[in-house]
Amino acid sequence: MPLRFTAQDMRNGHPMRMGYNTDMYYAKIGNQVLKILSKYPDKELLDQVTMFRIAEKLALYFEDIICDLGIWSSFVKKHQELYGKPLPFYKTEGEYYADEPHLCDIQYLIWDTLTECSEDTITNPENPGIKRLAADLYLLLDEEFENAPINEELKQFFEQASFLNDYIKLRDMLHWVFDGNYLVSSMTHENACVETLLNEVETYLEMDYNDPRAEYAAFTQCYFKFKVGPLALYPKEWLAMILRYNGQEKGVEKVEQITYHNYDLYRLEKFDKERIYLCDSDNMHFSIRKDDYGDMLDDTLRETDGCIAAFVYYDGEWHPNGMDAWNKFEDSHNAIREYKRRYRTGISKGTFKKLMKKSGGSPLFFFRDGEELHRFSIEEMGVPEHLLQPSELDSEEYITMWMPSYDKDFFLMPDSALGIKDPRNPYYDAERASESLQAMIFSPTGAPADMLEYLESHQMIPDAGMNHYLGKEDGQRLIHENLDFIVRTMRRENY
Repeated sequence: MPLRFTAQDMRNGHPMRMGYNTDMYYAKIGNQVLKILSKYPDKELLDQVTMFRIAEKLALYFEDIICDLGIWSSFVKKHQELYGKPLPFYKTEGEYYADEPHLCDIQYLIWDTLTECSEDTITNPENPGIKRLAADLYLLLDEEFENAPINEELKQFFEQASFLNDYIKLRDMLHWVFDGNYLVSSMTHENACVETLLNEVETYLEMDYNDPRAEYAAFTQCYFKFKVGPLALYPKEWLAMILRYNGQEKGVEKVEQITYHNYDLYRLEKFDKERIYLCDSDNMHFSIRKDDYGDMLDDTLRETDGCIAAFVYYDGEWHPNGMDAWNKFEDSHNAIREYKRRYRTGISKGTFKKLMKKSGGSPLFFFRDGEELHRFSIEEMGVPEHLLQPSELDSEEYITMWMPSYDKDFFLMPDSALGIKDPRNPYYDAERASESLQAMIFSPTGAPADMLEYLESHQMIPDAGMNHYLGKEDGQRLIHENLDFIVRTMRRENY
């Protein structure tokens, strides 16, 4: 059965899933895109899920630039600020106008979709097939450009931004950024985030993983907790850019000041007719409006001494966010505070200074295997042997330690020493370097962004590259010219 793109699919990509009179026209564009894609011979590269996603992105992109909504324009402007060019990978010919369709835009959107749908692998953006497809799709959009209808209602929605006056509606907009925005959202990223938070919700709220309320509790945290989109920005940052493009400077200030407090144990200090006063485990005191909890009775509050909850600060007020649990927690409040007081990341300043002297100021350390790392931890870092717990790294090889400062957690990655060309690293292997760097750069749990920036600036990862039909050198050029963007795209919340 052939794929169909409907007006409902257009609505699914709009804020609040709103429908408009122009939806049928842009659905027609989506179906024309599908018709072109269906003729592409490589069905392994373009399966039905990927084809539908490309059609969805291009139909919404076309509506965006026709109506001057500012989604694509905000991306281009931010990319220009970060990297000095409108788009990654593709050169723009002449003066670039973000409110007109361009061949390079369509190439990028196809590449982004292919990379999204292939999970932890990256598609070569200079694949000739992408350019051929983009050329056919560009002809379609260019031909329709002058006649495409402007969705005036949707443009006014962003210009007026009445959702800024209500926290729940504002949260719905952040939901759209995270889960519905054609440029920012990602199916695989969204699933990974929700999966992560469901485990957290299960731990904090003791809620069954399959309980529909657990999914709601997880989703409502995602909008504030995770970075999204090809530039690894928080949903509030994306929304602020779109609002700024639409002249909503006051709204930008409100959105930029959003503060999120993750699930924690909050002590109930007191309550009155209008407000509930709480204190978190870091001893931050704040209050929330009582009517945020609807008809919660005073008797319920009298029977508790706190809650497990998450809160968001917006427009001068703290708001409960998602599910929560009120109960008698008694000594748990003090126990958590004591744990936080004792726990700290990093190592002592003295130990860090000694290690930097040993490494000549380099934050990198290399180990042949887990046994060598174990000895280093005891002899150089001063960790008592009885405190070292068994670790998966014990059986690994060619381990790199990244230690940029004394007051942060250090990073350990097996097999990565094979790819780092450092005069101090005896384990660099030119024949195995490229494979090692694939995991370091492309994996969502690979080397931290600051580590990769250090390695690139010190020319320690010359073998980093991707498969390229023109040869190894062109594959390496693509990576080195776009390394930070690629890391942002692949890591998102881990950037």
